[in-house]
Amino acid sequence: MNAWRFEPDSGLVLRSLPELHPQGHEIVFDVLACGLCRSDCRFLRPDATATAKAIIPGHEIVVADPGSGARGILWPGRACGACASCRQGRENLCRRMAVLGVDRDGGFAERVAAPAENLIPVKAGIPDRLAVLAEPVACCLNALQQVQLEEHARIAIFGAGPFGHLFAFLATRLGPVRAVLIDPDADRKQITRSFRDAAAIPLVERHAGPFDIAINATSSPTGFAQMLAALGPGGRGILFSGLRPTGATLTAEQLNAIHYRQLHLVGAFGQTRAQIGQALDLIDKHRDTLSLLADEPGNFASLPVRLAQRCARDTLFQSISLAPWAACAK
Repeated sequence: MNAWRFEPDSGLVLRSLPELHPQGHEIVFDVLACGLCRSDCRFLRPDATATAKAIIPGHEIVVADPGSGARGILWPGRACGACASCRQGRENLCRRMAVLGVDRDGGFAERVAAPAENLIPVKAGIPDRLAVLAEPVACCLNALQQVQLEEHARIAIFGAGPFGHLFAFLATRLGPVRAVLIDPDADRKQITRSFRDAAAIPLVERHAGPFDIAINATSSPTGFAQMLAALGPGGRGILFSGLRPTGATLTAEQLNAIHYRQLHLVGAFGQTRAQIGQALDLIDKHRDTLSLLADEPGNFASLPVRLAQRCARDTLFQSISLAPWAACAK
């Protein structure tokens, strides 16, 4: 099969690889489309070849069941199913988690192997370029479900990238709340204007708190500090994006703010199978507006270029189409 594989000595290269052989309860699915995530950008970094293992990236994957032809999105995890987290329906927190495109070969290939139970059906009316959003939408839902969205709550989202826009949109569709995007990058205003206009989402360069809920949708330590500062007494902060290690040290003043203002700080990681299903329902309901966040998919051969655009923040949600391969390869 054809696949874009990251190799420590060569970087991201197109390879013809042996066909996959499923193990245990796995099925080999035909890949229809795969989303490009900013977490995949690490495979383009100059220092990536020094430490990374050989792997096929891609974890936002729309597939077809080769037997029935049924189309679906894959929950990208593989959990043990037996630990306390798995038994409680929190399989995203399984300590033995293995994620497609991170710990095992993912969706930048013609085919991918995954457990049969990881396939969540996609309605016929949802195009592939929107279906790939199910994974990032589910990540946002997982985060928002960690806090109570009470009526008329004021919500600040720090970082107006793709996830920041999803957070603002979803929060205002899940309840009668007021959400604002905060980002000093003026370029974002142009890239996302059509979506924000359609979704009625304000974008400002600075906040005018206090806020009831604040979310860091940026890896910037400065953004995290601003999130804490923006919260009013008893406010809830969601640590969604992992922080860059450079300059990420918390000060005693910041920690004391959590204490004296009795702030509640929660983390959010990944998503569950159930949240993928919830995400698909929301995408189906709001497909016209969310389509403004997703570019038309590129073909398989264009993956490095499209991924570079995604990493350069020149676009929002990108995807590549892999079916049929013969058409994409021309």
